[in-house]
Amino acid sequence: GSISPLNNNLVWNFVNAIGIDHQDPNLLYCGIGGIRKVNEVITHENFRVIKSTNGGATFIDFSTGLPALPVNYILTIESSDHLLFCATDAGVYYRKDGMTKWECFNTNLPKSAVTDLDYNYCSKELYASTYGRGMWKTKVSLPVETTENLYITQPTVWTSNMDIKTNVVINSGSTLTISTTVFMDADRKFVVQPGAHLIVDNGTITNTCNQFWTGIEVHGNYLLAQNPTNQGKVTIKNQSIIENAYEAIRVWKPQDWTKTGGIISAYNSTFRNNKRSIEYMPYHHYSTANPNIKIKNIGRINDCNFIWTDSYIEGKNVPFPAITMNHVNGVQIIGSTFRDDRTGIVVNTNRPKGIFTIDAGYKVLGRPLMITNSVHDYFSESNYDVSVFKNLYKGIEASNSNSQSTVTIDHCKFEDLYSGIERIPPP
Repeated sequence: GSISPLNNNLVWNFVNAIGIDHQDPNLLYCGIGGIRKVNEVITHENFRVIKSTNGGATFIDFSTGLPALPVNYILTIESSDHLLFCATDAGVYYRKDGMTKWECFNTNLPKSAVTDLDYNYCSKELYASTYGRGMWKTKVSLPVETTENLYITQPTVWTSNMDIKTNVVINSGSTLTISTTVFMDADRKFVVQPGAHLIVDNGTITNTCNQFWTGIEVHGNYLLAQNPTNQGKVTIKNQSIIENAYEAIRVWKPQDWTKTGGIISAYNSTFRNNKRSIEYMPYHHYSTANPNIKIKNIGRINDCNFIWTDSYIEGKNVPFPAITMNHVNGVQIIGSTFRDDRTGIVVNTNRPKGIFTIDAGYKVLGRPLMITNSVHDYFSESNYDVSVFKNLYKGIEASNSNSQSTVTIDHCKFEDLYSGIERIPPP
């Protein structure tokens, strides 16, 4: 039954450990030290762990299956079934949703006093410190999965490092600003819904466990104009880093062709060691005054680096092109660098492409260093921050066989490539 208030029910001993659920701060557990006696007789199992679902206002006994000995530590594991480990004077016990009592967890662990616990999500190993018997570790074969999403429903700013083991969904009308380092578990992603905004401002989104995280999906509405109300938007700026993603930014909801049209604004930032950094999928919008006039995509990539290093997860395997575009028109890529710095790759055909497009219209330009230098008919590295393509298979490959869209390439530098610019079919 309910235990409230605590000071009237636990006068025999003290709270020795507290565990708080990773998703629900109102769900918490307290481990009780000492030994409970009634009329000098040890009472088994009662009041070893107590549980609250309302932030500590009331508690229930949650001790069935535990020995009548002190609880020294409670470890909550981020998982959909609320997996718990409990360190006691008689070893480690575990419990999760669906279980009616605690069970002994003694695989490669001593049945002695355990003082502390920790869990490595990458190696799936449990670490235990003991009183007098050293440190121990063991594999955890129990399923540790998180299927729940973290929903952003109001303006939110992350300024402290975050370890994310769920998908993060930014709801329409909400903004998430990241100005810290976010570590994403494998196969986890950000979803920016239409009308939502993800801002990475001098922040980093990276991976854990030497595995790709999924990336950012920017959902849109293919029937509507590009503005922050109709479309999802992602802004990457101020020396931010997006790295070690399978698809760093996908401007659509995969397999749903009605969810294209999202907006990308990337400035002065780095995309590093991604399988692919940006993927645009078909989106066209026309003037309401003249349905024959195509409105240009407002996507902008300015002063960004797209690089691969020897830390690339797949080693010397060939990544996807850094940027791909399929049936979009108007994206501008200005003053940016595309470079493969991996060592030991002798043949350039074993390197990635910088930009690959199908039936797309776009501009790849240098950035004028001064307003007065905005027009130059000759190549100038002193007046322009030129776009650079280096150590790649192909710098830019444009397949435009069915398109009337124009590709403009100006003030770009191509070095050590198999092919700088290639159009298919040739003009």
